[in-house]
Amino acid sequence: MIAVTFADPVLLLLVVIAPALLLVYAVLQKRKTLYAVRFTNLNLLANVVERTPSIKRHVAPVLFTVALATLLVAVAEPQTNVRVPKEEATVVLIIDVSGSMQAEDVDPTRMEAAKSAATTFIDVLPPKFRVGVVQFSDFAEALTLPTDQRDQVAAAIATMEPLGGTAMGDGIIRGLEVGGRQINPDGTSEDPPPSTGDEATDEPPLVLLLVSDGANTAGTFDPIDAAQVAADQEVPVFTIAPGTQDGTITIDDPDFGPSTLQVPPDERTLERIADETGGEFFSAPDEEELAQVYSALGSQIGFTTEEQPITRWYVAAGVAVLILAAGASLAFSQRLP
Repeated sequence: MIAVTFADPVLLLLVVIAPALLLVYAVLQKRKTLYAVRFTNLNLLANVVERTPSIKRHVAPVLFTVALATLLVAVAEPQTNVRVPKEEATVVLIIDVSGSMQAEDVDPTRMEAAKSAATTFIDVLPPKFRVGVVQFSDFAEALTLPTDQRDQVAAAIATMEPLGGTAMGDGIIRGLEVGGRQINPDGTSEDPPPSTGDEATDEPPLVLLLVSDGANTAGTFDPIDAAQVAADQEVPVFTIAPGTQDGTITIDDPDFGPSTLQVPPDERTLERIADETGGEFFSAPDEEELAQVYSALGSQIGFTTEEQPITRWYVAAGVAVLILAAGASLAFSQRLP
């Protein structure tokens, strides 16, 4: 359903003019009938008038009232939110390459499914979008700076291999840096956000897409603290948790031999990161759903919502109904209203 707002809603009070006129018309019609009954020789009238006036005579006034109401609504300048394509933006993929990404609860593994879906994701982004890639395990590193060369980004994604712990907070901070934000060594930022008040800078918006399946076990920065830095910079972080709660990996210990370790995604932390930054959390338990999430994110990141006036549509509708009213009046009364 399309939501309609008004630039000047107070002017909607003018709409009461339309039903008021309709009420006046009804009263006049009633008075005309009473007058005819009171002062007319009914026997003579029955011989002169062959039939009762048709209800069709009311069509034109009713249509005229509807047209007037529609035009009065247009005076309040109706508008609605529409999705328009963004021309430019920077998206930084922050992908977990810790050992838990070896889990096979997503076919063939979480890592391979994430890489495949990420490659699909960058293909659905608008051509002018620049994409950077950051991977993190025990530490975070940039694989490629933001670029519009999709083959370069795909090649960087293809090099990812799972190994080590999970430095999720470091990944977010590194993603902000790759996206052009100046972050201090302690994880704070003195840069102003990219927009203040109603004034926007020429800098393209930055969006982070974090894919991680494990709880934070390494690195310098806590994930929630890092998310707060992103929020201060007005950078939304969309988060994806690949895998299921039953995911496991096998660890080959030289002293004790192979053992099975459960590696459920840390969905609570990822949800909180998304909430803190104005992003959105997605749970993607299998390869197909993971690909759908990436595709949906491409649509969300590639569009923005803007208010656009729709006054002309109300004016057009009002004029159209006014023409119908004139036609009905000529057809049923042989005169214009």
